[in-house]
Amino acid sequence: MKEEMKKQTVTFPGEELDERERVWYFGNYAAGVCLPLTEGFVRHAQIPEKLKPVYDKAIYALRYILRNDNEYPDADTYVEVLMGLHCLAECLPALNAEYITVDSHDEIYAQANRLIALRILPALRNFAVCTQFPPDYFCRIYMDIRDQCLHWDAALKEMIFAFEYLENPARYHNEQSIKRMQTGLHLFAEYLQEMYNV
Repeated sequence: MKEEMKKQTVTFPGEELDERERVWYFGNYAAGVCLPLTEGFVRHAQIPEKLKPVYDKAIYALRYILRNDNEYPDADTYVEVLMGLHCLAECLPALNAEYITVDSHDEIYAQANRLIALRILPALRNFAVCTQFPPDYFCRIYMDIRDQCLHWDAALKEMIFAFEYLENPARYHNEQSIKRMQTGLHLFAEYLQEMYNV
């Protein structure tokens, strides 16, 4: 019986972090939440052949973040991971049985996008409150620290909205909200590699 329960439980590489670490090491936590659900969805969903490379790139990027959290990648690797994260942004809304057929006996993956949102949202909200280091882009574009923080806060609000949308799409389902959700997910992809407070 115990073994059967183990098989049904999805493990999340980021889950072992305590609440404070989930905020401080948000990039690792988010990758740890996304990876097993994305991999499981790919295994149990009937993904069209032409879309499989997109999912593969997303999974590569998430694995890279989890394996190399203390290393700074070279420029080529950084870009490859970044492109993979943007593939994840494209995939996330469709990690759901409403869009792609999922094996009926694997219900945990029927709403993988919602499960991801439910786990990421609390940590992302906390990260947004106490983030101390805007990504390099904001520091290059805006000379004043207040402007850097103001624009970074605005980007974080869009990311939060994107995951709120995934958590409860019926609440926001209109064209403007869908576009805003897509923008928020791509902001999440763009800056995830820098979302740390250490």
